[in-house]
Amino acid sequence: MKPSSNKAPSILVREKAIIVNLGNIRALIKDDCVYIFDSPSEETHEIQSFLMHELQGNILSNSSSKYFELKCLEAILNTNLHSLLKTQSVILPQIEDVLEKLNLEVNQELLKSLLILKNEFTQFKATVDSVHRLYDNLLSNNEDLASMFLSEKAHNKPRKCEDHGEVELLLEHYQGSLYG
Repeated sequence: MKPSSNKAPSILVREKAIIVNLGNIRALIKDDCVYIFDSPSEETHEIQSFLMHELQGNILSNSSSKYFELKCLEAILNTNLHSLLKTQSVILPQIEDVLEKLNLEVNQELLKSLLILKNEFTQFKATVDSVHRLYDNLLSNNEDLASMFLSEKAHNKPRKCEDHGEVELLLEHYQGSLYG
């Protein structure tokens, strides 16, 4: 399962919404609802089914954030991480298998397979690196972090720029999980 690489991942914070584009996940989060944009591929359907399960669990749970928008964001970040880990769990064993076979015998077919897998892994690593950079950029922007509390802005109680600990911890957790 390869994440889409046709566009750089992004999380854009706007006045009344958070716009998310992470691989095959595209969403618009508001303070009281979330829109998930569908894609017709089978791969995207599987990811979105997992996302819907995560959203239901997070929204109904009292254990995660009290903010609807952060519950949605957490479900999306977890789904993206799940998708990346699944891709990794497919690619790495294939690489290991080809390398083991190359230890026993070197032939053109195995070298061709290794080249294909190397290219897949390079694309996968570029995807992970771009998500990591996205988290870095968000974490360095206090204004965007504070603006992610859409519920409070909707009730005319916007957060101060430095008051964003909960969303900062959330992003740091998922950023750290990328290479973990």
